[in-house]
Amino acid sequence: MEDNQKTIRRLVRTIAIGVLLFPAAGIPQDDPVSKIDRCRQVAAAEPNTGAAVYRSGLCFESIRDLGDAANAYSRALELQFQSGTTIVRRASIFLLTGQYERALNAAQAINQAQRFAAQGCTNPEYHQLDFLAGEWELQSEGRTSGASRIQPILHACALLEESNTQDDTVLSFIFYDPVSRRWFQNGASRYGKGEFELSGEFTDGVMHLSGTTKMQRSTLERLSTNRVKRIDEASSDGGNTWTVAHDLLYTRRK
Repeated sequence: MEDNQKTIRRLVRTIAIGVLLFPAAGIPQDDPVSKIDRCRQVAAAEPNTGAAVYRSGLCFESIRDLGDAANAYSRALELQFQSGTTIVRRASIFLLTGQYERALNAAQAINQAQRFAAQGCTNPEYHQLDFLAGEWELQSEGRTSGASRIQPILHACALLEESNTQDDTVLSFIFYDPVSRRWFQNGASRYGKGEFELSGEFTDGVMHLSGTTKMQRSTLERLSTNRVKRIDEASSDGGNTWTVAHDLLYTRRK
């Protein structure tokens, strides 16, 4: 009987995820209610399984239901599912919804309280951007434009970047998600001047990121131990043409 129940639960979960990834014919794809229902099905299939609840959070994020996404990540955290990535995803939601200090506190709390079991971020993918850690001077067109501090957080499962210029401070979380197998950088201005959400892959020594909600793209390339090149671009015509928004050289401070 117990084996049969486990089989049924696995089947329900498979169907729920299948509905999410391959929506059934006849369900309007622009219907937000049906999309929310599909996300809820993922968690409902196994409400006490961290992986299923976490995937529901990813689903809610994909349809911009950030409140339910944050709740799902909180539940996944209670279930001790990959604490580092779960915390940084929840902190990113706080950041993107204007809760700057709450995001910072949420990300740093685990380093102090040790409430949750450490996530084993030992696979090489987690450390593809370790070269970014440190204190940096930012240069644009040969002139100093600001400074950046990048530090490992959450038991080295993520990076926290705080960039300062003359008129703004930008906080961002950079992390690898083992479930989606992609890199993410989510950031926002301390003074409400905007936010950004990027995701992508590290290939051939270069990080390629693209916007998840806006037409943006970025590249990060390590030139040497002490120099990193970052180019941010934006498009206003659906990706037909791109304009350079930032062309930055990171130089490590000694």
